[in-house]
Amino acid sequence: MDKLHDSKEYNDLVDKYNNFENEIDFYEIRMEELEKYDEGVQKYLECKKMIADIKKKQKRIYKKGKFLEYSMCNHIIVCSKIENDYREGRKYKEHTCIHCGLTDAVINKEKDELTLSDKIMLKYLNKNALRGEYIDIVCNPNKAKYIWSEIKKNHPKITDKELVTLFKESISDIKSNEKIKKKK
Repeated sequence: MDKLHDSKEYNDLVDKYNNFENEIDFYEIRMEELEKYDEGVQKYLECKKMIADIKKKQKRIYKKGKFLEYSMCNHIIVCSKIENDYREGRKYKEHTCIHCGLTDAVINKEKDELTLSDKIMLKYLNKNALRGEYIDIVCNPNKAKYIWSEIKKNHPKITDKELVTLFKESISDIKSNEKIKKKK
């Protein structure tokens, strides 16, 4: 038997066996680490999927909410921009609601320029006309919204008709003051 253990072939096999045992030990430790890592990767992928699903739901809810806001709004519409096309001899007006921000300006935008909000407005306007109280004044919609809210805040019991009249007067006064300032 000693001769068997002393043989080179036997010793080579023992060495190979021990090397494989050591490799197995090393890979078992690595496998445990990889299993932990794989659990982490799986959890990460699950979280990413859940985030994507939540974002889709948020987007859907946002769209529905904006559609509802536009349809329930008592639009107060100002002319937000006038452009002259001298070749055609026409004027193009853009209108914006000072309550909800709905604007027909999105109709003239390129598709690749549209934000999510613009796309929602465009879809709404394709199904519904921009209707409401048109105030035939050209002004910045943000400034108009501010003036409107200040009038409402300072006159809480005012009727809508009176509010529109006061709003028009306020915008006219502001424009007159701006003209006077420009002359100086």
